[in-house]
Amino acid sequence: KKIMQLSRNVIVYGVLVIAVVIGAVLYFWQKESSTIKKDDTEKFSSTVEHFNILEEIALDAMRLRDTTTQETFLLNLKETGLTDWAECVNVLELAEKMDLPPHIETYRKHLIEYSNHRLQQTLFLIKATEERTKKYRASIDSVQKEINKVKEIIKKEKPSFN
Repeated sequence: KKIMQLSRNVIVYGVLVIAVVIGAVLYFWQKESSTIKKDDTEKFSSTVEHFNILEEIALDAMRLRDTTTQETFLLNLKETGLTDWAECVNVLELAEKMDLPPHIETYRKHLIEYSNHRLQQTLFLIKATEERTKKYRASIDSVQKEINKVKEIIKKEKPSFN
């Protein structure tokens, strides 16, 4: 009888030790998984979608040069192009507060650089159109070269947000 009681106690203690070990493992596993830092990559992907829409509208305004009057082109540059490029910069600068992995933060900064070049280009186009002059052609071409450079960088580093 004592042997059965002893073996029952050993089994009970064994089960308790196993339960404590499993509990400790689960506790530390849960604690570790909850301290894994979650970043704002998903949130930033929405920012990029917003940026893409603004960019397309601004580029459309810039493309009107050959299909509309100078007055309509100028109006679109001022009211749409300029406004949307400035909004692109603004949206991307607001994203600076987000917690992003380094490669996505670098991508964000290059998008700002691109948008600032487009803003500068739009200002030159406005001046050239208002003054009906070609004296800004070199400046426009120079900015376009900078745009092309940063677009190549952006294309290579574009993250997948899926």
